[in-house]
Amino acid sequence: MLLKFKAWPFIQAFTCLASSAAAEVCDKVRPRWSPNDGVVDQFGELYFFFTSPFGLVLIAVLALAIYFRKRWLSWSAAALFGMTAVLNVAGVLWPSDGVALAAIAEGCRAWPVLNVIVLVLTIIFLIQYSKPRKTERLNTVDLVGDGDDVDLLEAIERAFDLKLTDDEASDLETIGEPYDLVKAKAKSNPDFDPVWELVCQIVRENSMTRDPIDRDTTFFPEHAQERK
Repeated sequence: MLLKFKAWPFIQAFTCLASSAAAEVCDKVRPRWSPNDGVVDQFGELYFFFTSPFGLVLIAVLALAIYFRKRWLSWSAAALFGMTAVLNVAGVLWPSDGVALAAIAEGCRAWPVLNVIVLVLTIIFLIQYSKPRKTERLNTVDLVGDGDDVDLLEAIERAFDLKLTDDEASDLETIGEPYDLVKAKAKSNPDFDPVWELVCQIVRENSMTRDPIDRDTTFFPEHAQERK
């Protein structure tokens, strides 16, 4: 009992030193964390990482890459995120000192598994986002939706007040072909006025009307007369 009693102060001193060392580690690695916050889990680690000054820089770089959509900027951002992911893994698996592992042991830091997953997913997104659009890579407007080509031809018919037969429509592949077709039909119709048809198209698009339009059609009901 006497030995235990005499050893107790040394045990207390050792415990205090260990606690002090742990506190110094957490103060160094994660100054915003306190023991009252509890053990940091994966989501907590993700929060601490992306709200750190460097994490905010990463978010700003990602926002710039999305906003400007420049290929070189997206690839540069992807490279930065990639190096960050590698450093996250290397800092824990091959630490230059025991600080990172000690912080994990003390609960003020977690293994950066979720951090690396989010960083890798962001890299994949940036690479996909930087790929040129089909309409940028190919000379096409890409009418991929069902009925988009029909809607386009119907809009041309309304704009120029003419009819395109099914045989004529089925042979159209380039935008120049309906242009030539409209010009040919316009020559055969002496009453066709392309300027008037374009004005009518603009009026229809802005008023959403499908009723007949002539030169006496008014912009406002109070100025209008009954239709004949």
